[in-house]
Amino acid sequence: MDLTFELLLESVRQYNQMLYPAQWVAIAIALACIVFAFIRKPYSNALIAGSAVLFFLIIALAFWLPLSLAGFDTGYIYMGIFLMQAGLLLSAALEDELHFHFEPKLVPIIGLLFAAYGLIGFPLVGLLLGRTYPGLFFSPLSPCSMISWFVGMLMLTDRPVPRYTMIIPFTWGFIGILWVSMGVTESIGQIIIGLTGPAILSIRDREKRMGMHY
Repeated sequence: MDLTFELLLESVRQYNQMLYPAQWVAIAIALACIVFAFIRKPYSNALIAGSAVLFFLIIALAFWLPLSLAGFDTGYIYMGIFLMQAGLLLSAALEDELHFHFEPKLVPIIGLLFAAYGLIGFPLVGLLLGRTYPGLFFSPLSPCSMISWFVGMLMLTDRPVPRYTMIIPFTWGFIGILWVSMGVTESIGQIIIGLTGPAILSIRDREKRMGMHY
């Protein structure tokens, strides 16, 4: 089965209706993660990483799996991508390799903008295009919104992040080209975030490893 814009929107409608009101809970959690990157409590790293793992798992099993079972075979690949990212992120968290702490510097500020686009930009662009709920990508339980928020959160770290945590967001940046070609105009932002975010992080982390500070 070929995935058309109409079929994708219908899947989004069914998904949003099935999960409601979990989307609002997810938005609250995502916002709380940003707050905890500022206040840096002892449990902040676990809370943020654990929330991202949960989002990836829900998207894989509640969005991509039903779409795959309905005949969109490529959905199994996308489901695998999100499950893989959840596993990689969990591994990084268990190894204590993710340290979230906002600093008033260029990279974290860009990260805040990227995270905000994932939570606010996606639904706002959808509304401007004339779409309404439940046919909106409006929470971190939507694939592209989640990737944008997640890349932004990685940029709120104060230590180098494992490179493997950035591979799938970077790959999803290229996949965003497909969504834009189908009519998901808001994914233009996701393409920019998915491709530039990991690149910016790689540069920052290389300099950090060399003893320089941004």
